[in-house]
Amino acid sequence: MALANRTFTWKELSKLNQRHNAHVAVRGKVYDVSSFVERHPGGVDQIMLGAGRDVTQLFESYHSVDTYKVLEKYYVGVLIDNELPVFPSPSKFYPTLKRRVQDHFKASNTDPKICYRMFLLYAIYLAAAIAFWLGTLLCYDNLPLVSLCSLGWGVFSALVALTAMHDASHFSVTHSPWVWKLLGSVVHDIYNGASLYVWTNQHILGHHLYTNIDGADPDVVTSTGNSLGASRCQTYQMDSEVAAILFLPAHLYPHLVLSSWN
Repeated sequence: MALANRTFTWKELSKLNQRHNAHVAVRGKVYDVSSFVERHPGGVDQIMLGAGRDVTQLFESYHSVDTYKVLEKYYVGVLIDNELPVFPSPSKFYPTLKRRVQDHFKASNTDPKICYRMFLLYAIYLAAAIAFWLGTLLCYDNLPLVSLCSLGWGVFSALVALTAMHDASHFSVTHSPWVWKLLGSVVHDIYNGASLYVWTNQHILGHHLYTNIDGADPDVVTSTGNSLGASRCQTYQMDSEVAAILFLPAHLYPHLVLSSWN
């Protein structure tokens, strides 16, 4: 019981972010999930994204209301302060709606993570993007055609990112973590020449949890005087710059190879 009465500051919690010593906080309670990391149904990488953090919004967004029962066995103490904004507990509306949605999928025998129509769209968008890209290489000496192909390449590249990569980064394509990582990495790391790791940290842990909150949402900066916001944005910017150096050449290699054939 002594451990259960332990108090944690957010700085102390932030250091508990290793697989062998992974702690998370939900609604002011701290849980030692070290023994659960390898058994996490959502994958090791996904649970480790939240290690050392207050993951209240993340936990409540991605888990069923019954998961709290599983979490309680790992309770070790309380979080006494926070680095980022804390939101009030949801009313009965949210968990009730969430349970009804889950019951609907169960009653209709529908898996919301398995949608073959979306898989087909992923393939069509990627095939179209590659086709238009090849067109820019083959029609390089025809300005109208190369302009049309460039436009098509841009549009379908955006659609690939907005569907396949975005869905994978939200862990919503099948129930297999390796599928999320493979799809996201192929599209964002290799095709887009960016970084799925940076995107996941910035978009999932930053933007979606603290949407439009200055100082917490890395996509929003409305004041230079907010030291927390400035430091966070500088960190994300630095990560993005490093990723750009590492991955920018990736989408240039195919161009160089095919261009050498001409």
